[in-house]
Amino acid sequence: MKSSLRFHKASAWVLIIMGLVHIAAHIATVVLPPSTPAEASLFQTMKSFPLPDLLPDRNMWKIYQGLSLVFSATSILWGLSNLSAVRGGGSLEFLRRQTNLNLTFCAILFVIGLIYFITPPNAFLLIALILAIPARIKLPGNTAQSGGV
Repeated sequence: MKSSLRFHKASAWVLIIMGLVHIAAHIATVVLPPSTPAEASLFQTMKSFPLPDLLPDRNMWKIYQGLSLVFSATSILWGLSNLSAVRGGGSLEFLRRQTNLNLTFCAILFVIGLIYFITPPNAFLLIALILAIPARIKLPGNTAQSGGV
């Protein structure tokens, strides 16, 4: 059980760190000037591409920035939720459910990341996923260990 909790915590911390690194990169795109003329052109194109919405001044740049923040916040909050589950002293069944959710969360985001993300978030997601697998396998009463269904 202890080793399962260590893997669970490690996976949670990887998600939190990924979210913090992503926020730092997000802030850099807002604060720092574009590093190349091509990047400047891309940002300007995104800012000048309006999207019909109920709110005024909605454009691709704002969508890009908003999704970036959502990704960061989701990763951080999911990691904190996992840490809370481990520290909360809940039942083994609750921890098993949380571990299953963590495994599913990491797997789904990793698959999405393979299609849409760049390498750094995928590397973090892969590490979190690799850590989530033994966290689930090493839980007491695991059917994979005991040969049950």
